[in-house]
Amino acid sequence: MLNALISAVLQTLAVLLVAGIVYLLFGRKTGSFARYIGLIPTSVRASILALVVAAIAASIMVLVPQVREAGAGEHSVVGAALSGGFTPTAMGVLTIKALFQTSLSEEILFRGLIGKRLIKGLGFATGNTIQAALFGAMHLLLFLIPQAKTEVVLGMVAFTFVGGWTSGWLNEKLGGGSILPGWIVHGAANLVAYFAFAALSAGLLSLP
Repeated sequence: MLNALISAVLQTLAVLLVAGIVYLLFGRKTGSFARYIGLIPTSVRASILALVVAAIAASIMVLVPQVREAGAGEHSVVGAALSGGFTPTAMGVLTIKALFQTSLSEEILFRGLIGKRLIKGLGFATGNTIQAALFGAMHLLLFLIPQAKTEVVLGMVAFTFVGGWTSGWLNEKLGGGSILPGWIVHGAANLVAYFAFAALSAGLLSLP
């Protein structure tokens, strides 16, 4: 679990370093670094709606076969964490992965650094759509997994595109420019789905 924590911290610091360099080069006149990437407080309304969206997203991840297979397969985050069995350590690793490594760093990069620059330059509709498309396209890397199924990869790309667009909308339209609503959606949805995938793998949960 310590290795997972170190990996998550290093990944987040690496993203912050990239964002910091971009800020120093281009953004110092626009305000503070925290506001530049959206690490600022948000509204209660946006946070509550983010939890609702997270519940919907987690349900889709668990119930839609194409998304579930991508998220729970042998080469997935859950598959790697459960290589030693369904243990408290494995659940701790999944918690770290869900809340930090696969959510915080990605929200800073895509909804913060990239999304905010695109929205500022191109307007909300175009900028948010492009950042979501980039976020979805990143998941084409699933094709590198041996025996990856086309419909599974494309299903995951479509799902993450919608999730990225929705998170951008929550951040910019309801969250006052904060990326915290997007982090809530991303982290909470991943956490619930990862635990559900783990329970399914261990035979503790079944689907009709």
